[in-house]
Amino acid sequence: MDQYIQAIVALLAIANPLAAVPVFLEAVDGTDKKQRRKPAFLAAVSVFAILLVAAIAGNWVLDIFDVSIAAFRCGGGLVILLMGLTMLQGRTSRVQKESLTHNDRLTKIFVPLAMPLIAGPGAITTVITIALAEPYWKNLSVALTAIVVLASVLWLMLILSQRVHELLGPLGQKILLRFFGLILVAIGVQFMLAGAYEFFTDVMEQGSQT
Repeated sequence: MDQYIQAIVALLAIANPLAAVPVFLEAVDGTDKKQRRKPAFLAAVSVFAILLVAAIAGNWVLDIFDVSIAAFRCGGGLVILLMGLTMLQGRTSRVQKESLTHNDRLTKIFVPLAMPLIAGPGAITTVITIALAEPYWKNLSVALTAIVVLASVLWLMLILSQRVHELLGPLGQKILLRFFGLILVAIGVQFMLAGAYEFFTDVMEQGSQT
């Protein structure tokens, strides 16, 4: 039981579902409560599917494209950084402005909200690490349980974001947008620095072995 609790806490802390709230509010701006239920459900299902694939075949998928976890972390961090910088200026990005049609809104729920913001390099690395430990089948069940809990918490927070949207009003939404823009910038920089550190550490280790 302790192993399950540790995995759940670790994944929730790394994925940070709270960070998805302002991005979700921007993506579904102009829609009513009923119209927001589908994007919230889609986001939760997308995160579940991404992390499920990562837990089962994460290393294999990255190897196919010859992409390291460090490079994936840097790329995901750059996407989050650019999005955060735009939000910090109090305006929506091109990515978010394109979310005008129904199909565009659903697309933006998947990228960048589901990935790389929630199911990003940190979360993917976490589930891969948990699932690949021995014994495999037991630890795979631990990883899957943590993924289900994360997806459920994300769905709940996105559903509750409707109330946040109503309580804040236009001014409050702009303040929240700038605040979380700063948070996203920090998250993006952290991902990029961690990825760069891992990359150069691997290069130095490979150089010392040759």
